[in-house]
Order: sequence, then C-alpha cells, then structure tokens
Amino acid sequence: MRKSILTLSVVAALAAPAIAAAQTAPAAAPASPHTFTGNMGLFSEYRFRGISQTFMQPAFQGGFDYAHASGLYVGNWNSNVSETLYSGASLEMDFYGGWKKAFGDFGLDVGAIYYYYPGSNSPTLGKIDNTEIYVGGSWKWLSAKYYYAVSDFFSVPETKGSNYIDLSATFDLGSAEGEEHLQR
Repeated sequence: MRKSILTLSVVAALAAPAIAAAQTAPAAAPASPHTFTGNMGLFSEYRFRGISQTFMQPAFQGGFDYAHASGLYVGNWNSNVSETLYSGASLEMDFYGGWKKAFGDFGLDVGAIYYYYPGSNSPTLGKIDNTEIYVGGSWKWLSAKYYYAVSDFFSVPETKGSNYIDLSATFDLGSAEGEEHLQR
C-alpha cells in the first residue's frame, strides 16, 4: 500500500506543473506593426471633385494599402475612366504615400498623390497625369484636407498651383444595438 501511495504521490507531483500549464491561457502574440488592407467595389459612376470620370457609366474600383504603426503609409487605388475624357486612357491609377497620426481627438495626415493615366495622349495636352501634395487635420468627427497641385493640373497648361479643400463630417446614424432592435 505504501508503494502505491508513494507512486501516486510522485505521479501527482510530476503531473501538477503540466496540468497547471494546460490551464494557463497562452500569451497573446505581440501585435504586428504592419497592416495590409485591400478594397474593391462596383459603383454606378465615378466622380472626381464633382466631375464624372466615366460619363455616367459604371466604375469598377479597387486598391491596396500598407500602413506601419509609426504612421507611414503607401497605397495604390485604381478605377476605369472614360477614354474620351482621357484621350486613350481607360484606367486611372493613383499612387500615394504619407504619414498619418492621431493625438487623442486630433489627427494629422501629410502626403502626396500621383494620378497616372496609362496610355493617355491628348493631341493638345500630351500625357495626362497629375501630382498633388496634401495636408489634412481632423478633430473628433470633423476633418479638412488641403490639396495643392505641384504639376500642371491634369496637364492643362499654367494650372500648377491649383488647390482644393475637402471638408467633411462623419455622423453615426445607427449602432449594433439599434439594428438588433429593428430585427426583433
């Protein structure tokens, strides 16, 4: 009997750490400082600053983004466009990069964007591309972004220095609780 109790005691002593380790939740892996995202959609029309880019025809759009925890980001966004509007180009490819950071309720975004139209060749304007720099700020649900053309705006002569201000507000029009209530 002593031999059985001694054996049982030794087995219990050796098994206790393994049982305790099995009950302890594994440590969470550290969060990666890298974020990759993608998007795509089919839309009834593509408008850029109020002007139809597809002559009121559908647009297929999509892109990819990379962001680092430091605030640095780069990306690419694409859409079909009207060949008539862009003299032989049926695709718009936007390449952008910058730095974006939040400081409590405030946010800052500084960067550049290059609008590329492969195959464009206007008889009067030549290659139709555009480069802008931008700076944006946000506070809670309000945001503003200022764009400045560092090249002739879409190759139109003497338009370097054109600018645009985008003001926006974001409102929550519902929540998950409200949706659950509507589904009942």
